Amino acid sequence: MHSKKSKELRKLETYRNFLLDLIPLIKENLSEVKKENKDDYNNGRLYAYFDVLSLIQLQAKNFGLDLKELNLEKDVTNELFY
Repeated sequence: MHSKKSKELRKLETYRNFLLDLIPLIKENLSEVKKENKDDYNNGRLYAYFDVLSLIQLQAKNFGLDLKELNLEKDVTNELFY
């Protein structure tokens, strides 16, 4: 019984670590795109990253996750324009 429970806890920890790694990578990519030429292609990439971050933030709120721990406590619109 303990094995099954510890396996589930490890799985949850893996999901947590996945999000904690993924979100900064998305933000880093967004930051890099903001430095590139402002052409249609890069503007599309910029808004795609914004959409992804917005969706992650919304779902994190809906699931009651700690937005501060995920570094999503600020409005993701700030990531797009600043």
